[in-house]
Amino acid sequence: MNAVSRLAEDGGQRTPELLHACAFFDDSQDQYRALVPFSRSCLHSGNRCLQFLDPLRKGQRARRLERAGMSVSLASGGIELRGWDETYLRGGRFVADDMLALMRELVTGSLRASVWANMDWAYRDPSTADALASYEQRLNPLLEKSGAVVVCVYAAGRHDAEHALAVLQAHPWIMVDGQLERNPAYLPDPAPAAQLRRD
Repeated sequence: MNAVSRLAEDGGQRTPELLHACAFFDDSQDQYRALVPFSRSCLHSGNRCLQFLDPLRKGQRARRLERAGMSVSLASGGIELRGWDETYLRGGRFVADDMLALMRELVTGSLRASVWANMDWAYRDPSTADALASYEQRLNPLLEKSGAVVVCVYAAGRHDAEHALAVLQAHPWIMVDGQLERNPAYLPDPAPAAQLRRD
């Protein structure tokens, strides 16, 4: 079992550890090599399996998962696909407080949640960079309390250096070459990150 699979299954075991990771992939094939085992382990563990993505790619994602032997039917406890218009961009724009409220609703139910969140929407609107970095930091206490697993997926090379650093600093885990590692850049307290941006 690889590290991605263990992360999904650890969430089902209600570990007290904060399981919030960022991942940078070069292309869709690179991403699917990690997404498929993560999704399979999520279902195997009985977690609530959620994936946030471009609404135009939901059909493609469903077909890829079904070819790998997984169900996307909610009636049978399958993987729940939600578009950005239902998550990060409800109302047409990103509002951190609204997304935190939605995440609180999704991850605090009777089932532990495992979330694979594609973040490509963020590089299309650079004005959200600071709000997104703050949201990622504010999400951590909620995830730690609920035991949910969240992997935030970014496209490699699409974000400027400052934004990429802010994203890294908000996540205690990072995925490197398909393996999860402790993130040495993680800052539990967002204040130092804000200070660095002012300097």
